[in-house]
Amino acid sequence: MHKTISIFAFALMLAASGCGGCGRSYPAGISAKDGGKGASSGFHVSSNSVFGPSSIHIEPTVCAGRATLEQGSAIVNDSCFTGDTNIVLCTNVTGLNPVRCTPRPGALAITGIGGDQISYARVK
Repeated sequence: MHKTISIFAFALMLAASGCGGCGRSYPAGISAKDGGKGASSGFHVSSNSVFGPSSIHIEPTVCAGRATLEQGSAIVNDSCFTGDTNIVLCTNVTGLNPVRCTPRPGALAITGIGGDQISYARVK
């Protein structure tokens, strides 16, 4: 009987802790295509629990994609690359081969090995 009461008390405390923000959907009008020019500039999720409140803010990534190398190089022309100070993450999704991404105004130069596929994303 004591074990049943303990389990019931724990379940009651867990239910009472709340979930302030659970079940919220993403705001309407936000997509990666429009660069967050809709109702908000990102997604925001908040919640509360017995461990305290938490808040997550996600910015949409509008400058990302995948390129296939031809003879070890590729150039992605996109106006989202504004110069050599841009931070760009590149990953070789074909294999464990090295890859180099060099941003410049209006383009991203990618070098690697053979015809590997490279995923890239500019970090804002």
